[in-house]
Amino acid sequence: MAGVEKVGDNDAYKIKVTSPSGRTSTEYYDATTGYLVKEDKTQKINGQEIQQTVEHSNYKKAGNIIIPFTSEISVQSPMGTQEYTIEIKDVKLNEGVTAEDFK
Repeated sequence: MAGVEKVGDNDAYKIKVTSPSGRTSTEYYDATTGYLVKEDKTQKINGQEIQQTVEHSNYKKAGNIIIPFTSEISVQSPMGTQEYTIEIKDVKLNEGVTAEDFK
């Protein structure tokens, strides 16, 4: 763990993550709920460094899992910044899928 920081109005545990490929990112988990509320990562694409921040919110239960229904994404590159929001309206889990589909 790399400490505790504010994400919005709440304390979040800051964790540095290194994937098997060696890429690093920083994840922030709400200290009260344990939900992933923010992700920061930097990657090189075509020799250019791209920074991406994703903030997750509006967690709701869908079936037996809890997922963020809102994700706000900000991408910074040498060419400028792009920001957009993804909002989930409805979740259908395994609808119409049976055990037969996996045989």
